Parts: sequence; C-alpha cells; structure tokens
Amino acid sequence: GSPVPMGMPAGMSMASMYPCTEVSNDMLDRLTLIGRLASGDPVQDSEALVMTNDVAAMVNNGIAVLESQLRSQSEAVDTLPMVSNHFYPIAPMLSQQQPNTKDQQMPLVAPSTFGSHIGWMFVNNPADVAGKEGGADTVRHCTINEFGHPAYGYFKTNNYVQIKYKDFIDCCMKKKLDQASPSAGTHTPEMYTLYQFWGLFLRDVFNASMYEEFKQCALADHKEGRGSFGITCLFGLYHNRLLKEFRPVLFKDFEAIVQQEYKKGNHQVMMEFNAFCMSTGLMKPAMNGAAEDPTQMLAQPQASVEANE
Repeated sequence: GSPVPMGMPAGMSMASMYPCTEVSNDMLDRLTLIGRLASGDPVQDSEALVMTNDVAAMVNNGIAVLESQLRSQSEAVDTLPMVSNHFYPIAPMLSQQQPNTKDQQMPLVAPSTFGSHIGWMFVNNPADVAGKEGGADTVRHCTINEFGHPAYGYFKTNNYVQIKYKDFIDCCMKKKLDQASPSAGTHTPEMYTLYQFWGLFLRDVFNASMYEEFKQCALADHKEGRGSFGITCLFGLYHNRLLKEFRPVLFKDFEAIVQQEYKKGNHQVMMEFNAFCMSTGLMKPAMNGAAEDPTQMLAQPQASVEANE
C-alpha cells in the first residue's frame, strides 16, 4: 500500500537525538584542505593512493594534531567544531589491513583518474596557506611543515600540501570547463575529489552555502551527462545527514530530486527513497492497499518537526 505520514515520538525529533555541527560562511574562509598533488604519471599516482585503515587513521589523527598546533600559534581564541573525521580516503582504495604473509595480496587500487584522498582543517590565519606556489595546471598551495607526527612523513613522501578550500573550488571549476569532452560521462579527477569531499564533510560539518553549491553542481553535471558521481554523493549525504538530524530543507530537496528522477524513468530511486523513509521511521505502509501515483508515495514529515527548522 501507499505510505502514510508517521513522525517521531511525541516530544522527540531527530535533531534532539543527533545534535548537529554547523559553521558559518566566515568559517569557509578558514577551511584548508590537505590534498595530494598529482605527478602526471597515472601508474605512480594510483600506487601512491594505496592505503590501509591503519594509515588512514594515522593521517586523520595527524591532521587533527596539525590543526591544534596551528591554532596554538595564533592569538585568536574561538571554538572550532568537535569533529573526529578530518580525512576522507577514496573508498575503493581503502583496504583492510591484511595479515603479514608472503602470499599477502596488494590492496585493490582504483585509477587515480577517480580523484584522490582529501583531508581538512580550520586555520586561524588563512593568509598562512594563501597559496605561495602554483601554476597554470596546479592549484595554489603551500607546503606542510614538520609538526612532530608520523603523518608528516606520509605527507612529504606522497606530495601532500595545504590548499585553501576556495582555491580548490576555483581550480576544480576551471578544470571542468576545460574538460575536452564534457559528454563523456566522467568527471575530471578534481571533481571526483571535490564531490567526495562535499558529500563527506557535510555529513560532519554542515554549511548551507556549501550544500547549495554541491547540490547545484551535482544536478547540473548529472543533467549535462558529465557523470553521476556527484548525485551519488548527494544522495549519500541525504541518507547520512537525515539520520543524524532531520532538516526539512534537506528532506524536501531529496524528495524533489527523487520525483524528478522517477519521472525520467528511474523507478529504482523511488523504491530506495521509500525504503529509506520507512526504515528510519519517517513513514509506514498504509493498510488499505490502494494503488496511488508513486510520485505521491513520499513521506511527509511531522509538522511539529518542521517547526524545529
């Protein structure tokens, strides 16, 4: 049957169960990425992205330590988001730690054309990473100085640098415009990295302006046939973020995109949306069994929850 509304228990909302971390637009000026500069050799770049869970955890901790050290060197006193995830490895390249045997197989590695691992931190003085180096084909960046953590050796060996978030955005958009064949159905490596960053960062730290840019860019690329990775990351954000905190704006956008995709013949996305809503308690199947237009079979959040926006 068709789903009918079913909100959270009385006096309860997703927002109260999963507190949200949110930052202002001013904080985006301080957002600094830790990214790898490609060598230009596809094989070398792919091999450099091989990573185990242990290394990923070490790098994640190292970025948090670096952020703390840079903040301690500044006179500014403020409160930064309490977030545990500072590093996002590309999923297909993140291998489980294997037993140390002679028959041990190398982790599976996706081509570097699918982007790179990316980390982030907030700095007090954006001028410190304003981009002292760069060129026609290289994003503006600056090197990472020794900070007494094993992650520094990893960064140095694998050519990781500090990049201002907004410089990286500019670089990605330029690369996309310069793409020789936008109808090829694939993104540039930079856009794969950016979409991964957007989809994961916004799960941990929300910013409305960043979200809107992410959404518009992903939908435009999907419509123009540039690739579907952006909208895949966007759907991942909706699933994860709505579990942490119910935001009517996100839910309505999710609902609208699902309707658009259904009308274009993508029935699977409608089934997955309704399954997600029912599994999270946002709606439940009606008992009358009446057949209805599937585009109307969407969960309607409880009015009291919308009032919490």
